Amino acid sequence: MFCEKCGKDIPDDAVVCVSCGHATQPIKGTPPQIDRQVKRANPGLLLSALIGGGIVALVGYLLFLYGMGSYDREALVVFGSVLISIGVAGFVFGLVLSNMYIHRMWRMIQDSHARTTPDQAVGFLFVMFFNFYWVFQALWGWSKDYNSFIQRNAISDAPKMPEGLFLAWAILGTISTLGAISVIPKRYIIFLAFIPFCIIGLISAVKICKAINFFAGRRELVRLGGV
Repeated sequence: MFCEKCGKDIPDDAVVCVSCGHATQPIKGTPPQIDRQVKRANPGLLLSALIGGGIVALVGYLLFLYGMGSYDREALVVFGSVLISIGVAGFVFGLVLSNMYIHRMWRMIQDSHARTTPDQAVGFLFVMFFNFYWVFQALWGWSKDYNSFIQRNAISDAPKMPEGLFLAWAILGTISTLGAISVIPKRYIIFLAFIPFCIIGLISAVKICKAINFFAGRRELVRLGGV
């Protein structure tokens, strides 16, 4: 038969084209490299925690400021403080969940070609200054390793990751962080980096959850005897 992508003549039972690496047919079941213990991700819970927590904290902060502007609005100060606490707690929970999902997304592609381990992928993000470099490995690097993984194993029905999106996420995150520590004038950050960073980050998070759930679903099919 002939490869539908490059047109090279390949054996009839070939899984991938030896010339260009294109998958000739979808693989059923689960390749041996896939971690069968990977758990599903909950994108709704993640987005609710991050977006909801941020909005609640912002509303609380505005109420707090408004209440502080007058002596007869102590109730608003108290209520605003409560909302700030709830919002921050929800947002922190979202951040914890995000790191759990980063660990899972690296865990499911562990083979001899992965550039890092799940523990290193998460742990190095907390190393000050080094994380400016590492965020590109943990996010952009994952998208490249993930796409290589599904191509290498001919998992043609797996969702592909837009590598440019993850690169933009890492770049905007770095710029936003530098602005937060006053390396770049703060007044420009909210417009040039932080808002698009949040938007792209939410889109990327949904795609990550989709990939995690794809492999978690395959694990469940194998466990139940499906294909």
